[in-house]
Amino acid sequence: MDDKKDEEEDKPKKFTVEIVEGMAFTDAASAGAISAISGSIQQGFDTLRGTFNPNQNSIANSLHIDQNFDYLKKIADSMEKSVKLAEEQRDEAIRQRKEAVEDAKRERRNFYISLAVTIVLGVIALIVGIMAL
Repeated sequence: MDDKKDEEEDKPKKFTVEIVEGMAFTDAASAGAISAISGSIQQGFDTLRGTFNPNQNSIANSLHIDQNFDYLKKIADSMEKSVKLAEEQRDEAIRQRKEAVEDAKRERRNFYISLAVTIVLGVIALIVGIMAL
């Protein structure tokens, strides 16, 4: 019975990680956290790797774990860049909105000035027309 248990412990366990498109993070800290966690797991795995027997070591090497950690770091870096780009785009949209509001205020002021000038000129034209009669 113990032999069966030992065999099960020596078998490699397969883990599947699914990357879902459109993952949303509220800030760059979330993407940075993934990178930090990945680095922490890698450091722990490297420490643990020193205790592996040759069979376990060959299994670990066949899983290409180092490449997977590098891949996770690349994903985290890419996500961090995406978050920064989104923040820049949001800031730009806010700036453009403020400019649009200022432009609208300026156009409204110009409209009222033009309307006042038109009314004054209309009154002057009416007075001149009455005087010419």
